[in-house]
Order: sequence, then structure tokens, then C-alpha cells
Amino acid sequence: MHREISKGSLKTITISRTPTGKYDISFLTNDGEKLPEKQDFSHATLIGIDVGVTTFATLSTGEKIDNPKFLKNSLERLKCLQRRVSKKVKGSKNRRKAVYKLTKIHEKISNQRHDFQHKVSNRLISENQAIAVETLNIKGLKKNHKLAQVISDSAWYSFVLKLTYKADG
Repeated sequence: MHREISKGSLKTITISRTPTGKYDISFLTNDGEKLPEKQDFSHATLIGIDVGVTTFATLSTGEKIDNPKFLKNSLERLKCLQRRVSKKVKGSKNRRKAVYKLTKIHEKISNQRHDFQHKVSNRLISENQAIAVETLNIKGLKKNHKLAQVISDSAWYSFVLKLTYKADG
């Protein structure tokens, strides 16, 4: 895809390579326009978000956003591929092929999670003037071995980061 940059200046170009060999290119440009002024908000335009394990998020309006549990849905396939990798001879071509298949599954789960979070955060930012999210000690919660996998699969920190940068821009 080729796109012309009509005004502004190019600040940085970042090229990154995923473990499966795909390339991502990010362009950061300065269009010369100022950021809009922050607007005042009222309780009517404020929404609170409570993240959880059973539901991804519960909004102060009463709406519940289901947790898609991408890792849990792919866990059986991950276990199978991990066993195949562990049985291969280190340094062999078959091991590299098995590792590549495992890496593709991990990348797919990550992409599904990021896509879901971008869609939810876009919707919340476009519908509300202000958003309040509960603060959690995620590191402390992950120490509970029964909940660690579910908490990691939810990726609350990543979701809050997406909300933050979208609200600032």
C-alpha cells in the first residue's frame, strides 16, 4: 500500500519483525496541527469500568463485556504443538518447523487479543467524554496460581494503555 504524506514532516519510521517473519512498518509524522483542548465533563458523560475475570469489563451503565478467553480456546492446540517441539532433536529442521507452527499460534492469540481490545477501547472512547478505570495490583493478583493464567489472558494492563493513548489523542 502506497500513501502520500501531503503536509507535515516525517519524524520516525519503525520497522519491526514478528517471530513468524512478518514485517510491520510504523510511520510517525507531525502534521503541524495542535491538539484539541480538553473538554469539561459531567457525571452524565463519565463511565466507570470494572475489569474482571468472568467478564472482561463491567461498565457503570450495567453493560457487561464478555471475556473472549483467546488463550483458553487455543490451549489444547498449544499443548499439542509444545509437546511436538519438545520431542524434536535440538537444532534439526523439523524442530524449527515445529517451533514456527507454535509461534504462529502464539501470534494469532496475541493478534486476536489486541484486535478485541482495540475494538472495545475505540467504542468506549467514541461514546464517552471521560472514563474511570479501577486500579489493580496486577502483579500481586498474578501470584495466585489459580488465577494467573486467566488474568494474563485478559491483558488488563494492555487494555488500559490503549484506552489512555486513545483518550489523549
